[in-house]
Amino acid sequence: MFKNFLSEPHEYQLAVKYWRDRCRQILHLNGKQNQWKPWLNTHFLDGTSFFDGNPIYSLISEEKRKGLRIVQEEPTTEEVEISAWMDTYGDSGNGFDDSIKELVIVCALSKESMKVASALIKAWLVEDTTAQEMENLIRRLIPS
Repeated sequence: MFKNFLSEPHEYQLAVKYWRDRCRQILHLNGKQNQWKPWLNTHFLDGTSFFDGNPIYSLISEEKRKGLRIVQEEPTTEEVEISAWMDTYGDSGNGFDDSIKELVIVCALSKESMKVASALIKAWLVEDTTAQEMENLIRRLIPS
């Protein structure tokens, strides 16, 4: 899906829309659409998209101090290409904690990788899943 998204601007925009629509669908179906908003900048000052897939889409819940960053890469094999991990964005050493617990998903978009990504996204955005619980889920869904 969108295999040439890094070289074809129209395909890139379709990939962005695909991820945005999938996340919105997950949030809407679970009544959480007002708890999350777009997060990381993906455009230069002149409005031109970075067109690098990192991130292709991101969301933040400031209330929950949780973020989601989706990085899409071009496929390199016929295998399902997906990895995920938990990270911390921001700083907690400045006298107050303004850090965000972040789920990072990196994949070459396919039907199979989207199934895994959707399960991770739902667990992180909709359920009150902790970072440790997410790490366990990642290990279950994406064996090394």
